[in-house]
Amino acid sequence: MIIFSMASRIPDIELLRAFRQVAVDLSFTRAASAMHVTQSAVSHRVKRLERQLGKVLFRRNPHDVQLTTAGKALLTQISPALEQLERTFDHTNAQAKRVLKIELESAFASNWLTPRLGDFMAKHPDANVQFAFSTREPEFSEGTEVAIKWGKGGWSGLRSTWLMGSEVTPMYAPSLMRETPLKSTQDLTRHTLLHDRDTASWREWAKSADVKGLMIDGGHVYDDTLALQQAAIDGHGVALYPVELGQRSVARGDLIIPFPSLVFPGPGSYYLLTKPRDLSPMATSFVFWLEGAVRSLA
Repeated sequence: MIIFSMASRIPDIELLRAFRQVAVDLSFTRAASAMHVTQSAVSHRVKRLERQLGKVLFRRNPHDVQLTTAGKALLTQISPALEQLERTFDHTNAQAKRVLKIELESAFASNWLTPRLGDFMAKHPDANVQFAFSTREPEFSEGTEVAIKWGKGGWSGLRSTWLMGSEVTPMYAPSLMRETPLKSTQDLTRHTLLHDRDTASWREWAKSADVKGLMIDGGHVYDDTLALQQAAIDGHGVALYPVELGQRSVARGDLIIPFPSLVFPGPGSYYLLTKPRDLSPMATSFVFWLEGAVRSLA
């Protein structure tokens, strides 16, 4: 008999829920569909659990998945506890409905959503808004009902609603302007370029602006847009930054737009994502408010 001792460190409940779902379905694909997350997210959680426990829980065959002896033992031991927890949280769900958990990127939260959130809070003073920051694929961690993501759409298993497009243009710090001013686009060849996630945006912008000779592959790449913004403010280079996110920094004088006529569509847009199930009243109210806030910009 295998007994798991978790007294020293109890694994995250999301890891245990992912394990239980795969154990019940004997399929990572079906488990992902049942949990409304991606297959890679389920696989990642199960692997993390196996690393924490130091045991292999599944035999992964080309066409199916089978529980190991350790996996069967763990399923037997945790199932009653998980079921009790779910009953407990179902009982207190009425109170939890006031909580609104939103998954989004920190740059969008800081530069676009937070400055406007006061209007939503004035309309819903009992709301308890929580932000879950993520720059990659939607995770929808426990309690998250709504996500705002930048990309090109096509998130499997999720409802996706286009919110607004993104336009980009070069931005840099006043200190950098004093040292090496951008009087023409060719002056960009004298600067370090700062990239958001990859070099594709700068490449497309240079093509649209008919700028040649840029050292696009020689710049710095950031996988967090807020970090990219701060790097530009600190004078580390010229960032190709979304206008809708940089407006406040420009208004404060932290960033300068040297070529206001050279603003072009970015490679992605902002989307509202939800799971394919009914939203809580608070989440429904937020979606209605958010769509109205976006429409007011048109």
